[in-house]
Amino acid sequence: MAVFLISQTEDTASVNITVEGLKNDVGKVRVAIFNDEATFPKKKPFKAQLKAAHASGTVKLSFDNVPYGEYAIAVYHDENENEELDTNFMGIPKEAYGFSNEHRPKFSGPDYAAAKVKINLPEVNLNVTVKEF
Repeated sequence: MAVFLISQTEDTASVNITVEGLKNDVGKVRVAIFNDEATFPKKKPFKAQLKAAHASGTVKLSFDNVPYGEYAIAVYHDENENEELDTNFMGIPKEAYGFSNEHRPKFSGPDYAAAKVKINLPEVNLNVTVKEF
């Protein structure tokens, strides 16, 4: 009798994200990881988390089992906890936000290519600084 074992090993990482630049401890910090340029940063992310803002100005989150690959990270400080990045009548964010690689577009939406990071180690530590426009 032959026994066949089917095993697929996928390299995955723990991605630790430190969010800096919070101006207060009001609301939540929302962090999303995107693996597709077409969804970045407004559609459903690959993974997402939220955590209470902290008066120290820093929050740390960890994402486990992230397959090796390229990703872009979007963060915003949802001070009023309405689950969206508030903008003014011109579409300019009114809440602090940031992207991986400290990508900071001035007069356009974020660029996936500029924000993408390569995840190819068992543990990856990333920093994202949030700022208001």
